Amino acid sequence: MRQLGRRGQSLVRALTVLLMIAAVGCAQPTPPAATTAPKPAEAAKPTEAAKPADAAKPAAPAATTPPAPAAPTAAPAAKPAEAAKPATPVGNKTIVIGLTMNDFKTFDPGRIYEIYPGMAEYSMYEPLLQFEGEDATKPQALLATEWKIAPDGKTYTFTLRDGVKFTSGNPLTSADFKFAFDRIKNLKGQPSFLANKIASVQTPDPKTLVVTLSDVDPAFLGMMGRVQFAVYDSKLAKEQGAVSEPGADQSDKAEAWFLMHSAGSGPYLMKEYVPKDRLVLERNPNYWGTPAKADRIILQNMPDSAAQKLTLEKGDIDLSLDLTTDQTKALDTGKGVKLYTTRSLNQIFAFFNDDPAVGGPISNLDVQRAIRYAIDYDGLIELVGGGAIKLPSIIQLGFLGALGPDAAFKTDLEKAKSLMVKAGFPDGFKIDHETAATAKSGGIAHLTLAQKLQTDLAKIGIITNIVVQDDATSLDRYRKALSPLGARGWGPDYPDAINQFAFCPGSLVGTRLNWKAEMAQDIADLCKKASSELDETKRAEMIKQIQLAIMDRGPYANLLQPGVQIGYRANVDGVLYNPVYQLPLAKLDKQ
Repeated sequence: MRQLGRRGQSLVRALTVLLMIAAVGCAQPTPPAATTAPKPAEAAKPTEAAKPADAAKPAAPAATTPPAPAAPTAAPAAKPAEAAKPATPVGNKTIVIGLTMNDFKTFDPGRIYEIYPGMAEYSMYEPLLQFEGEDATKPQALLATEWKIAPDGKTYTFTLRDGVKFTSGNPLTSADFKFAFDRIKNLKGQPSFLANKIASVQTPDPKTLVVTLSDVDPAFLGMMGRVQFAVYDSKLAKEQGAVSEPGADQSDKAEAWFLMHSAGSGPYLMKEYVPKDRLVLERNPNYWGTPAKADRIILQNMPDSAAQKLTLEKGDIDLSLDLTTDQTKALDTGKGVKLYTTRSLNQIFAFFNDDPAVGGPISNLDVQRAIRYAIDYDGLIELVGGGAIKLPSIIQLGFLGALGPDAAFKTDLEKAKSLMVKAGFPDGFKIDHETAATAKSGGIAHLTLAQKLQTDLAKIGIITNIVVQDDATSLDRYRKALSPLGARGWGPDYPDAINQFAFCPGSLVGTRLNWKAEMAQDIADLCKKASSELDETKRAEMIKQIQLAIMDRGPYANLLQPGVQIGYRANVDGVLYNPVYQLPLAKLDKQ
């Protein structure tokens, strides 16, 4: 039988999405979900997407990060939670989001670290604090209604919100937070480094949580808005094999259960997960706060961004997260489609393995310098489009102390060639460039990045052999420091420049490239010092020094800071980008 063409394949995918929505709806005890977006007789005037929608969670007054502490600092007290209210029935309003699910590996709150899975996780699990709308600078109250900071800047006392229950019906207490914080540290997984400074967690009573740090941390309150520090039902988790004590990395058995179930307090709960196909979230009928606006969110795996565009224009999906710049330019707005754009806090970077046994000649410092001058940055910006800007260093524009685009490297082939001669490779060399088959960052496929770099590096004699791997294998080899050369995307774990110190020698990203602290001890020491500096002026100066040092000696070529482009149907409201949570799902609504 002849293979279907691209359009035929896309139509088959669209029919699959429609049948799947109907099947999910029929599986509910309530009336079946609508299979397509409801079409009113007259189109409702769409909400302006760039404006933040009303918060799906009741916001309490903001707490500002204090200057160097001299006296206890407290956040303003929030209004007490309302009395228990009756359950809100789950109806039929379904929103379907097309995206690439190549990095959906785990939903275990103690292990999750990937971008899109984290977006889904935040709708099921809640941390102490949150970031509202498009702002990622000022943490607001969520499950903590107030907090105090001791004079030494190391001890934080949080007061928890009353009346919060998990989806199991069990009440939320400080013991659940202690379990979650201890477990993330002792699992020793991808996000465990975020808890490195947590020395102890105490629970003097069910509504009080006391966290003591080993050293001051200016970014700590920002981290308390991350999904990695979200709370979950410790009683239920223990029943499924979760362990929080030392040794949890060997004895914990709960990850498989978390992959198919949720145990949080958020506005949504997990209804169904089919790996590499879809994740179905259903509104939590007993949510303590303002109910989510949509009854059901379906994250539908659509690795082909062209198919995302087609099904979005047809109205078979409501949002598309992975459109390329060419596709956004070609969107047919006459078919009821709109485009949301803004600047992201993400970055795209090329990396070089510093271990000669893995990277070979690319571990040579002068070769790495040559590559930074050989890259056609203007061509990359044109290729990615969508509001992308040049990125000179590891610190994205928008963070304290970030160097501007004017400080970025400029293409200089003659200088690049002279550095290749200095390195001892006047005639160049051959090297493998490992890349994921379908992964995308900032609207560009990693494979396309590999092809662009292949063209640029050939001009100085570096011949790259592009090795295409399935996405999971590519990510695993990169994390295990086995990839000689590659290019990837990076999103901040929390909104502070300190987060980017993961690129310092001996830190998370550095170790993935075998760049050890002792290989650049002065940079490692400066990163450590800056991460504990409370004076912002002094910290900004340290951050500038760190950037300049890594631009010269780090195993990276920081390529660009992409924009955000989200295609959506005109009858969808509440579309906005948050640098920490990506697309806050509980804010989405459909007319």
